[in-house]
Amino acid sequence: MSLETKLLTIADNEQRVYEAGKKAQYDEFWDSIQQNGKRTNYQSAFMRWEGKEILPQYPIKTNTLYEMFAYCTNLENFDWSNISPVNNGYESAYVFVRDCKKLKSIDIDLAFSGYQPTTIFYCSFLGATALERIQKIYSEADMVYTLTFVNCTSLKEIRFEGAIGRSIDFYSSPLSIDSMKSIILHLVNYKDTAYDGVYTLTLSSNSWSQLDNEGATSPNGNSWREYVNDLGWVAV
Repeated sequence: MSLETKLLTIADNEQRVYEAGKKAQYDEFWDSIQQNGKRTNYQSAFMRWEGKEILPQYPIKTNTLYEMFAYCTNLENFDWSNISPVNNGYESAYVFVRDCKKLKSIDIDLAFSGYQPTTIFYCSFLGATALERIQKIYSEADMVYTLTFVNCTSLKEIRFEGAIGRSIDFYSSPLSIDSMKSIILHLVNYKDTAYDGVYTLTLSSNSWSQLDNEGATSPNGNSWREYVNDLGWVAV
């Protein structure tokens, strides 16, 4: 074997040892965080993560999204197919991706069970200024949306299922026509009830005219703002 071949062999072996060492460190790190794949509560698990992506070793099955990615200001990529609820839904999305300023989409269905209605969506997406898409939210009428979408200045696509029964604010968001319809068509009808005029739907400043000019006719034939008012909501 020539000297050159020997040197190449040594270098190759050193590289394999180096890569094996890196893999061992990676496995040890994620084994610790994910409890060898057995962890089921990821509350605050990645909060203030400083990297651009998160690449867990195991699929994530969690009973909560509470603070899961909060303040990950550099996070750009995450494989959402890695996440699923332990049972039929998550318990909370409290401060879920707050201030994730580079994250562009959330590609999971947000369904919930065993939740606290007043805190479930507290500041969930607040300050996520690059967020363009939220795949789907399964809403219940008692869920409270406190500062949930404030400063979501890029949010265009969002879909709802179920019922929206509390005030909800999208003032900062340039929502698509289909997104605005998805919100409006899932509002609880409070007309002539004790809650008539209590709750508010807030859209961005030109959204109502955009709906009337570009969207299909509202279900009762009135303008979309009038339709929301006819449901017993205050349209802002």
